[in-house]
Amino acid sequence: MTVADMTGNGLVEALKAQIEKSIEFLYAPGGKEDDRDVPKVYKHMLPQKSKNRQEENEAYPYVLIQYIGEEIEGMANIGSVYIIVGIAADENRQDGIGEVINCLTRIRNDLLQTGYAEKQDYGIGKNGPFKLIRDGVSFTIPQEQFDPKFYGYIKARFMMPTVQINYKGVI
Repeated sequence: MTVADMTGNGLVEALKAQIEKSIEFLYAPGGKEDDRDVPKVYKHMLPQKSKNRQEENEAYPYVLIQYIGEEIEGMANIGSVYIIVGIAADENRQDGIGEVINCLTRIRNDLLQTGYAEKQDYGIGKNGPFKLIRDGVSFTIPQEQFDPKFYGYIKARFMMPTVQINYKGVI
């Protein structure tokens, strides 16, 4: 494991692998009638719209993992992330918010279970470098939604390794 694997970017990489595994059988609406797909998981930002793209909802459904910062609490290094879920329901669907809640619930429950599980290949759990802070998990569905696009997010906090780099000749 390298130093980079223990930073905020390593946390995002680990979460991406974990979330892809936890939602691999979750099919959410993609914006067209009867169009359901497993949400794509993105790191940091959604893909940029292409100039020749015909479909406005190309990125939907999606899960976006954004690293939002670190804090030092006592001797602990705490990293925070947003896990944002976006769903584009077709005009006939009245349950876009329900789809967002289902996806967020699956991810949150997996995080709560895996954060304290045995060793995981993706580095979250007792033997990985990132340990979920159970009290630091919140789930939000904003009141304003723009039908037919719906979203919600999880804010999660993780204990992270304190990385120290010694540079020769630097004081």
